[in-house]
Amino acid sequence: MKKFILIILITSPFNSLSQKINFGLSGGGVLSSQSLTTESLSNAIGVDWNSIGGLPYNVDPYIGYNGGVFLALGFDLSSEDEDKIIKRNLGIKTGFNYSSQGVTVEDVNRTRFTINQIYYQIPILIYFKVQKVNFFIGPQLHLLQDVNTTITKSTILSTNATASAIENLKFEKSDYQEKDTNLVFGFSYEIYRGLSVQLKSLRSIRNTSMLNDEIWKNKSLELTINFNLDSVL
Repeated sequence: MKKFILIILITSPFNSLSQKINFGLSGGGVLSSQSLTTESLSNAIGVDWNSIGGLPYNVDPYIGYNGGVFLALGFDLSSEDEDKIIKRNLGIKTGFNYSSQGVTVEDVNRTRFTINQIYYQIPILIYFKVQKVNFFIGPQLHLLQDVNTTITKSTILSTNATASAIENLKFEKSDYQEKDTNLVFGFSYEIYRGLSVQLKSLRSIRNTSMLNDEIWKNKSLELTINFNLDSVL
């Protein structure tokens, strides 16, 4: 009985609010990269370049794609006194996404390693919507499914080339953590009823590398189109 009363007290503030459930599809592009740091050099003064094994590497972004489904539970915060001219919503958004992202790493010999990482993404975001603009923030769990690496060797030897720490490194799935927790924030804008464009920034919270003395963290921008299916049902 006490538990029942406690549940009523907790949920009663929301009973007076209008609840709304949105579900739909999303898809778009991903501009991703990584920060590479040799842990023993992480606090070294004057070192601001990406490194593996203490050697510098150029890092270029990777263009991929993202798609999935989403589910959002929102509460209408609009006041009756305002006659709901200004619509406000507060809620929680989750879903399941498929993401193709990665990075391109170039060593001193101009050999390029294009790394494609396939992740399943599960976001748990808090959002606040005012009229047609939706702001959100929260964690997102990434589950690594596969890693594919394309190696392009240069025919021109750099005059500064001496050695490469990744000559025998294939950037396989075993080189990465299976889980990557990201901090996510961004916003979306409703361009038509049920149709919105969304910009999302993602950053790894923890090291994704399985290699000793190496710290690799993912970072990416996602630009997607979201379509609420409930708007047409």
